[in-house]
Amino acid sequence: MRDGIHINKALGEKFAEMRIRVGVLGGVMYPPKKGHTEDGLLVASIAAIHEFGSPRRNIDKRSFILEPIKRELSDIAKKSKNINDIGLKLENVCKEEIETEGHGSWKGFSENYKMRPSGQPVTAESKMLRDTSLLVKSITHKVEGV
Repeated sequence: MRDGIHINKALGEKFAEMRIRVGVLGGVMYPPKKGHTEDGLLVASIAAIHEFGSPRRNIDKRSFILEPIKRELSDIAKKSKNINDIGLKLENVCKEEIETEGHGSWKGFSENYKMRPSGQPVTAESKMLRDTSLLVKSITHKVEGV
């Protein structure tokens, strides 16, 4: 996940020599939870845990990169005039997936999940993957081969 998703052949002829990476591309660290002494995790690691799920950690799959890109890429590529426009639109699709919690398809917080990464308790108003906004802000794209 650190390298994002590589998108090229799906873009078609007009973008054949170019490549877009979409995802959490940087090495930004989440701070440790309040009261914990261990080092924080890379935001990309947190993204991967949620993107694919982690049965060991009792975290369900919440795809906010792969699934929305698979769903929207063809349509976005057909309507876009340049490669950077595609990258920006794919970023927004990923961010919207988090905002809508998978368009309402994600399971809520597990019963044993009492505290958010910020140290705040989980309430009825708590939203998945948006406690600190760091994950959403870390979703970006990079165009190569231009």
